[in-house]
Amino acid sequence: AAPLRYPYTMKKYTIFALLLAATVAANAQYQLPNAGFEQWDGGSTSEPTHWNSFATSDGSYSSLASSPHHYRRSGHRPGGTGSYYLTIYTKSILGIKANGNMTTGRIHAGSMSAESSDNYNYTQRSNSAHCQPFSGTPDSMYVWVSFYAASGSSQAQVSAILHGDNDFKAPNEENTASKYCGKASAHFTRTTSSASSMHWQQVAVPFTYNGTATPAYMLVNITTNKTPGAGDG
Repeated sequence: AAPLRYPYTMKKYTIFALLLAATVAANAQYQLPNAGFEQWDGGSTSEPTHWNSFATSDGSYSSLASSPHHYRRSGHRPGGTGSYYLTIYTKSILGIKANGNMTTGRIHAGSMSAESSDNYNYTQRSNSAHCQPFSGTPDSMYVWVSFYAASGSSQAQVSAILHGDNDFKAPNEENTASKYCGKASAHFTRTTSSASSMHWQQVAVPFTYNGTATPAYMLVNITTNKTPGAGDG
């Protein structure tokens, strides 16, 4: 299978911010809509078209989490031709740190405890704005990253889950082989020692095909920290 070329640009812009941007070079068979974050639904704190964050979350605590954890910036990575970056950042809600979170699915905010299994991203097949049909079997996704965090051990995360005809929940069902086909996941420690500088890396992240489902949807999730509530590194 041909690779899914999915080049993000990532940076932790302040202590709690993660900057994502991209231009897209891809086999059209495996291209996701607006992978380069060039189209937006409105102003600088609207959601990128075909992507979703806390503003359109659901769940018991969605209203508390609905304020933006992201914004749009002008620019592009070295060698790129895009016009915008997507910045996501950790934000404190009633004293609880909520990591920056962007997804092709929908965020479910079901608990005030960051570690609760009632908080997850999921594919919502009944809503075309919160699901991404995808039936290809790419070898890899390609990620451009420039990332700053206060701690050298802090890790941002980008993951892509190719799953079956179900409302897949991440991370809840990531080990349920009958519900997914393949997964690709990348964790990034900081690539620069200063929030005011950028150092770019491109990483090819292979898909591992160890599930049994027939591919039908792709759920892509981006977060400022792989650990819930640990966005300050």
